[in-house]
Amino acid sequence: MPEDLQPGDPRRLGGYRLLSRLGRGGMGTVYLGEDDDGGQAAIKVINQELASDTAFAERFRQEVRAARRVRRFCTAPVLDAEIDRPPYYVVTEFITGPTLQDAVESEGPLRGSDLEGLAVGMATALSAIHDAGLVHRDLKPTNVLLSSFGPRVIDFGIARALDSRTAVTRTGQLVGTPAYLAPELITGGEVTPVADVFSWGCVLAFAGTGRDPFNGRTLPEILHRVVYEPPDLDGLDPSLRGIVEASLAKDPKARPGVPELLTRLTGHSPDTPDPSTNPPDPSTNPPGPSTSGRQQSPTITMHGQPVVRPHRVRHAPFPPPPPPPPPRPRKRFPCLVIGLLAIVAVPAVVIVAVTMLVPDSGSSADRSSSRKSGATASPGTSGRGRGDVPAKFLGKWHGSVDQEDSLNSPYPVVLTLTQGRVGTVVGRSSYPTLRCGGELKLTKASTGRLMVEEHITTGQANCVDDTVITLRYRTGKGIDYSFNDPDTGHGSLTH
Repeated sequence: MPEDLQPGDPRRLGGYRLLSRLGRGGMGTVYLGEDDDGGQAAIKVINQELASDTAFAERFRQEVRAARRVRRFCTAPVLDAEIDRPPYYVVTEFITGPTLQDAVESEGPLRGSDLEGLAVGMATALSAIHDAGLVHRDLKPTNVLLSSFGPRVIDFGIARALDSRTAVTRTGQLVGTPAYLAPELITGGEVTPVADVFSWGCVLAFAGTGRDPFNGRTLPEILHRVVYEPPDLDGLDPSLRGIVEASLAKDPKARPGVPELLTRLTGHSPDTPDPSTNPPDPSTNPPGPSTSGRQQSPTITMHGQPVVRPHRVRHAPFPPPPPPPPPRPRKRFPCLVIGLLAIVAVPAVVIVAVTMLVPDSGSSADRSSSRKSGATASPGTSGRGRGDVPAKFLGKWHGSVDQEDSLNSPYPVVLTLTQGRVGTVVGRSSYPTLRCGGELKLTKASTGRLMVEEHITTGQANCVDDTVITLRYRTGKGIDYSFNDPDTGHGSLTH
């Protein structure tokens, strides 16, 4: 739901007057804007801390230029942008209609012509995106809007320009939503347009069955199934099953390209039955209206803004998934990676920074990462001189944290607290499975509560910086750990 503008929010950007807030995520804040003629648009303003990142700014410019080349009929077109000086922002068409995710959850799987129309619409949108020199890389149900004019593929937040000559993204980071990622993106292969074909098949399978084709309870389990196991397509319309199976081939060379998808969907192919040689008897009653297809929901949804189920979370590196999936490691903070049209009220495009999923689980990279994770420097616990930290808080604390709307919560945390004054560093944090950690600066202290600001110093790509953490001492129970900005998390720690 739109929210009132807050103090400090801009009131006008370029030719647009800002009316309300539509959402806020790790990359920026989205506003509803209006031009001088009364036309509405979605305006995403990039967070100031990201705008100061040179690599981010260059990636933002590249993708705005590329997105402007995408044909407008089946996406959310870019209307305007500021890419030369902060505040950076991008203006896109305001589209009403439910996401595919919401439509399936509220009305059930699509059937018949509704499902076939979705398949053609998404493939047509991918054709336009690829023709502009982009690979979407995050096609998923929340990035498909069911407008009154047909499906729109939106959110080029992590799209990659095919003709890019600069390595703007960090090496080893795979971008996308785990259950919809192509296997080659998980294992470090080349990013090509057929990666989007794999995602297209996943989305269509979800639309036709109501289930992710590579569903799992934990992130490692999902990744394992995507890379090694066949999809779950039980219940999918037989007329589309063949083409979906082909699009979900593990080998990218075995998948059809988008032109072949369109040919098979709109022309005669082995997946479509032979047309009847006998015309229908005009004396028979025509079939009644279908009750199994999608009903247009009155819900108004901004481009890429998840209404029910947010998914955009940055995940830390994971070891190769073994044949029984390992226990759930976790991710902690919303993604701060480049996005162009990612319009989120809560973090929802999964950014997955994973190590190569290859059979050799004893690779040097894994061993190096493990050593770094396990050898996080910790301040000593002997600093019990004068300071503001009550003695009962001092020492090393272990526990786990549950994070709201996180794919594989909980995740472990280790805090080491030492003596110090307000305004100084009084300890360190470590998140072993996230491969990140940082310093804890004391901001407030009382007999039973500390507030610390966490500054990430290792694994900055995996965790969000400058999070305020509250620590409450519970006699006989340990410490309660919590944060609520930008996500909500809580846990219990003991010595």
